[in-house]
Amino acid sequence: SAAVYGVLIRACSRYFSVIETTVGVQAVGAVCFLAMSLMESRGSFSPILGALRQPGFLLPSLYLVLGASVVGDLFINFSMSRVPIMYTVSLSSLVTVLSVITGALVLDEPFTVWMALAMVPVLFGIWGVQRFGAEKADEKQEK
Repeated sequence: SAAVYGVLIRACSRYFSVIETTVGVQAVGAVCFLAMSLMESRGSFSPILGALRQPGFLLPSLYLVLGASVVGDLFINFSMSRVPIMYTVSLSSLVTVLSVITGALVLDEPFTVWMALAMVPVLFGIWGVQRFGAEKADEKQEK
């Protein structure tokens, strides 16, 4: 899905600015999640509005919406509009590895041997794309 997203963002970058693309992606996401929430609550806004009145829900939600989603998407869309997709997508896989490590170190979440083993092919894949993808890009430029 990251590769498809990268191709779509690259196509959008021909017609829209990074900010316009980010706003569009966020708007589509907001509409989809609101629709799913309304379906789950059988068309009632009460659960949504009730949750927004609770500071324990509102503040983390604002952080996730504004900090993680909007700013994160802005940086991703910026990089995908300027950097070759193979590099951006491969490096985005690093987010998963860093999330697991951060969860273990900061939040004292369990870190198992299986998690470490699962990280090996991800890191190997990132290294391979960076290493061998650069060689192929250099070969294309020489021709």
